[in-house]
Amino acid sequence: MSYTTITVSRPGAAFRTASNADEANAIFAQVQGIVAANGGEMGMIGYDHAQAANVAITTFPDPESAARAAIQIDAKQLLDVVSRGMFSTMEELWPVFTDAMG
Repeated sequence: MSYTTITVSRPGAAFRTASNADEANAIFAQVQGIVAANGGEMGMIGYDHAQAANVAITTFPDPESAARAAIQIDAKQLLDVVSRGMFSTMEELWPVFTDAMG
């Protein structure tokens, strides 16, 4: 069963050292490489203007792969994470919600 995460982040220390677009692209490629190496697939990436932060919804094969990718990204200081956790679509969550409500 897959595991989907939602991550809200800002550029980490490594990104903040980038002085041009090529360097920033290379650092973002590191993030993408770590995600891919752990079996992850970035489904959606965007910018939340209200929080001035990036938002990514990423699906991994399992929670362990998601955790491994997060640890590797954090260790390389690629992103400063505001929040990270499991993400469920309403389609997935609604049956659980209504079952719990009785």
